[in-house]
Amino acid sequence: MNFFAAMADSIRQSLTPCILCHSPSRYGLCQACQDQITNTQAPRCHRCGNLLTQAVQSSELLCGDCLKDPPAFDATVTVTDFVPPVDQMVHMLKFQHRLAVAPVMGRLLYQAMTARHIQPDLLTAVPLSRERLAERGFNQSHEIARTLGKLLKTAPQRSLLHRIRDTERQSDIALQARKKNVHQAFAVSDEGKTLVKGRHIAVLDDVMTTGSTLDEVAKVLKQAGASQITNLVFARTPKHLTGNTYV
Repeated sequence: MNFFAAMADSIRQSLTPCILCHSPSRYGLCQACQDQITNTQAPRCHRCGNLLTQAVQSSELLCGDCLKDPPAFDATVTVTDFVPPVDQMVHMLKFQHRLAVAPVMGRLLYQAMTARHIQPDLLTAVPLSRERLAERGFNQSHEIARTLGKLLKTAPQRSLLHRIRDTERQSDIALQARKKNVHQAFAVSDEGKTLVKGRHIAVLDDVMTTGSTLDEVAKVLKQAGASQITNLVFARTPKHLTGNTYV
């Protein structure tokens, strides 16, 4: 076997099936599927990540809701909208326990962060309650953060935040009830209080729908002295499916 044939054979062996279409891919997602997921020309609100209409593009990339009633977080970076086939990827990870999907999401989030020139001081993920963690066996957001942390060369802070009150699944309750459901559900650990003061904190979650959970997390981090909070969200549910952005 000559050099070029050996190299081609090595490349073929290093390829893995795309998680969506099963075509050969280098990192678990082929280029065609990645383009389908990430190709959107419409701008997003800098703060909440919702797609903007042509009419509000001049408002410093802020939507009307964020101008009228700003959330506690300062920015949101998202890869794509929570629409097919993205919902399949989230379902694979959360409910089929296909942990190999998490590195794919982490790599795409890293690309989205790089495009926005986001450089946080600390990286953490929205924590699950002990009951939910025991039921699922893993925290999907922490799994995504592991890959992202390697690419950022910043280890995720797993003990920075605690969920101090078990809550109903946000996906199981009405949109209007979600803000109340997560009220006072999070706390910054004693160790975290010394880490977050004056720092830019990136908070990772797999999906952002109303934004209630991330808004509550941002509030407790700001109360502990954090100077800036950026949400890192793999998928954003389109606003027409949620109503207000973070209620």
